[in-house]
Amino acid sequence: MVNRINNIENFLIPAYLGKIENWQDFAVDLSKISHLLIIGFTGCGKSTLIHNIIFNILENTNSEEVKIVMYDNKGIELNIYNKCPHLIIPVISEDKKLEGMLNWCMAETTGRLNKLSENYTRTIDEYNENVIRKENKIPHIVIVLDGYRGDNEIENECLEKILLNGRTVGIHVVLSVLETKNAKKYAGSFPAVACFKIMNCPRNIGIPKKDYSNLQIGEFWYKDLFTSEPQRIRTPDIYFSSIIKEIEKNIISENNKIYNSDLEKSIKKAENPSLFIYGDGERDVLFAEAGRFFIEKEKASIGMLQRWFSIGFNRASHITDQLAEAGVISKEAGTAQRKILMSLEEFEKHLENNF
Repeated sequence: MVNRINNIENFLIPAYLGKIENWQDFAVDLSKISHLLIIGFTGCGKSTLIHNIIFNILENTNSEEVKIVMYDNKGIELNIYNKCPHLIIPVISEDKKLEGMLNWCMAETTGRLNKLSENYTRTIDEYNENVIRKENKIPHIVIVLDGYRGDNEIENECLEKILLNGRTVGIHVVLSVLETKNAKKYAGSFPAVACFKIMNCPRNIGIPKKDYSNLQIGEFWYKDLFTSEPQRIRTPDIYFSSIIKEIEKNIISENNKIYNSDLEKSIKKAENPSLFIYGDGERDVLFAEAGRFFIEKEKASIGMLQRWFSIGFNRASHITDQLAEAGVISKEAGTAQRKILMSLEEFEKHLENNF
């Protein structure tokens, strides 16, 4: 059984959530709600909800306008979608690859913000409306993280920046978590939440604790910024065999799949957590921005990067070391303040010649 939705003509990214009262279909436009957090016990229906969302996005959107990247911590839930043309990269399950994937997504977020600024536009949709050639339009990206643990500092830093600017640049996160600590940590960053049965639901979701006591398997409370009251929703069951048949019949592209080479590079380089990809070299994606920042401020320190870019000490330290190795700033010398060794013009030439 595959669940389809109707009346979505005005939805850019239709996310099917399930049935409400009288078994009416309930769907939201992911481009409008920005991000969706899914919370619940093991076996409560989180993965079923994710399948319903993914399948309807694949069926109801153009693969040139909406792209998808996925992480599946089990490695067995989402790989049935690997041949779909919407995927930027095959579904990943290894934690190291997840780090590389989120790093690329954060770099894409930064790059898109710069592109919007250069073209004096405020959102990705406004940018696309002004593009004359269709092939120059920037697609929306849906990041699906099923079973995200949140125990990696680098991954969390990347995710925070994506969540902060995702709606503006057309990058949207669907995050499924199990642990209560992660639910509490991320609840405040997500404008939309689907909460299945769970022992201690975060207070900032806005759903009274008593309302969880009578939830059945497959049922959840849904709340977003556009709904005044939580909606009780049931996600219908799905069957892999039906999904596979539908994918093979209607969704899989006949053309050979070509994956994003920059994302593949980022994933390959993620074995070393201190390195991020910048161009063709091993540099943090903030390398260029951090260099310009130091030069403009005429001073450099790890703490400056931490505060300005909202990143952790370890990462800020690695970026500072990389800039010192490149000769942009002086190397650490006790308590002495680092010196700026390049002008902005020299630094731009350095980037042009080396990356």
